[in-house]
Amino acid sequence: MDSHLLQDWITIAGQSGDAGYTITQSESQWLDLEPYDDVIFYTDVRQLTATPMITFQTAPAPEEAAFQAIVPTITLAVSSSPVVSPALAAYASVPLARYVRWKLSATGGVFTATFRIWVVAFSPGA
Repeated sequence: MDSHLLQDWITIAGQSGDAGYTITQSESQWLDLEPYDDVIFYTDVRQLTATPMITFQTAPAPEEAAFQAIVPTITLAVSSSPVVSPALAAYASVPLARYVRWKLSATGGVFTATFRIWVVAFSPGA
């Protein structure tokens, strides 16, 4: 079991219109989790206006078209404890591939979100 910081504290502010607003984590920050088969995401939200959503995605190659959601999208909410989103190989409809990133989306006006994401990863046989 290893822990990895997928995203250190970040504040994202945006203006979403009818078509919405989407921001994808910078490629330089994606995690390469090739030796792992199970992951658990811990999303810690400290400040929030409106209700943006976050999706965790995985892909075997660093190509936009290859990324798929690994767990259901979650609506961000401020909480005293992180939101836990497990992606276990035995139960996942999309198994963990090599790269992992987040994508934030919002609709309906101005929003801000301050959050951090940790990933706990498990190797086969560990």
